[in-house]
Amino acid sequence: MADTKVVEGTTVSKGTGLKPNVIGLLSWIFAPISSVIFLLTEKETAHWNEVKSNVMQSLYVGILVVILPSISWLLCGLPSIALFIYQVILAIKAYNGEKVEVPIIKDWVK
Repeated sequence: MADTKVVEGTTVSKGTGLKPNVIGLLSWIFAPISSVIFLLTEKETAHWNEVKSNVMQSLYVGILVVILPSISWLLCGLPSIALFIYQVILAIKAYNGEKVEVPIIKDWVK
């Protein structure tokens, strides 16, 4: 693993220098923008397989959060609020190191 180094017992990549759990958290909280950034910066790092699931799924959910309000304004934004809450829950799970899988989207990532 030529592109990693050990800092205080944890592996940090040269991509952004962030730990995988922090990448997972940020990709969910600031999706879809951060997801695109991590997709571009972390793809060549040793821990890409570890963060790919969070980055790709948060990208798709983030796009839905952006698009859904514009096409569902008749529903008063309730689906968007529900998706945002779901996104926060997934961010917390990613930060805690749990494997995050969005039911339909996980199949698109593989």
